[in-house]
Amino acid sequence: MKDRVVLRRLGGRVGVGVLAVAVIILLGWEAASYPWQKWWREPALPVLLVTACWLLWASSRAELTRERLRIVNAWLIHDVAWQDVRGCSRRFGLRIHMPHKDIAVSACPTPSALWIGLGPRPTRIGEAAPSYRDYEADPLRLSADPAQGARVIEDYRDDVLAAGPRDNSATTGVVTRPNVRTIGVVAVVACYVALTVLI
Repeated sequence: MKDRVVLRRLGGRVGVGVLAVAVIILLGWEAASYPWQKWWREPALPVLLVTACWLLWASSRAELTRERLRIVNAWLIHDVAWQDVRGCSRRFGLRIHMPHKDIAVSACPTPSALWIGLGPRPTRIGEAAPSYRDYEADPLRLSADPAQGARVIEDYRDDVLAAGPRDNSATTGVVTRPNVRTIGVVAVVACYVALTVLI
């Protein structure tokens, strides 16, 4: 069993990276063409756009380790004990079923018709999604649709429960906390945009 498996949105990360490079080029062009008092306000809208795209497409992930399942969404982080993972549904995106609530996994979105080859190949109806056991890399990083994400999580859970806990530090129950990194990034961008409007 692998020590760590990460499910993430590769296409979203590539798209946000392209947007970020475009903003950097814009900043350089503005800096070379205009006085400081003017060009520092111009990138406010592109920076806001990049931040919004990062929140929607690139900030989420799911981390599978022997101690716990960590689901990182845009605003919240959930640490879930493997014994509390009852199963997964994938009809409208990937959701983890637990005894008292369900948690959406934004890192495994439903494939879109506009996806241009950057995401995983959608799992067809009746086709078995690949398991994390089919890959040799450790740690393993995958870009997965809901079907493959569900298969990976369920297989990993079965392996963890079959092997038993390695120590006494494993997560028990569900621990939910704010995503401090996202809040910090949004706060900085909001302050910058506010300054461009007020000053």
